[in-house]
Amino acid sequence: MLTKFSIVMNIDVSVRIKIRYCLLVALIGLIYDVGYTQKVERERRCRLDLFPEKALQYLQEQFPQQSRTRYFEEFSNDGRTFEAKFKRDGRKYSVEFFEDGSLMDIEEKIQKSELASSVFKQIVHTWNQDFRRFKIIKIQRQTGNGATKYEIEIKGWEGRSRKIFQYLFDVQGHFLSREEIIEPTNEFSFY
Repeated sequence: MLTKFSIVMNIDVSVRIKIRYCLLVALIGLIYDVGYTQKVERERRCRLDLFPEKALQYLQEQFPQQSRTRYFEEFSNDGRTFEAKFKRDGRKYSVEFFEDGSLMDIEEKIQKSELASSVFKQIVHTWNQDFRRFKIIKIQRQTGNGATKYEIEIKGWEGRSRKIFQYLFDVQGHFLSREEIIEPTNEFSFY
């Protein structure tokens, strides 16, 4: 026989269960969403006289034997930055600076074979969880703020749609972040 007290207790328990369930679903949603953002960036060539003087000085001191240097101004979710792309000793580099000319990071393009096999296996494991199929576009070793990371662009197939993503991994191959790269729309039609 149910008393008023037992009915109140049963309702109270079911409400508590629903609240816990909602909190758990919200927490899982937050965890899943961490690091899964969209990256919108627009890059355009920059005249040398508009490039920050402090950045030019850094490039002269740290990379004196650079060749085919191109200068860019980049606009993204993070704001405005400047970037110098060049070759040195047969390798491609991209050095990014904040607006004031201070160093943001240095990216060196590398081959898949330059990653330790255990690191690459860890990275592939992450992609196998995210996609049914993927293709590597570019691998870069990124150094900045005293840390080394791997920035990797891939094409990933989720169901029937193909998207381009930029992943960031630490030197052991542990996942740090993922951004979907949203390419700006082209205003011109090519026939």
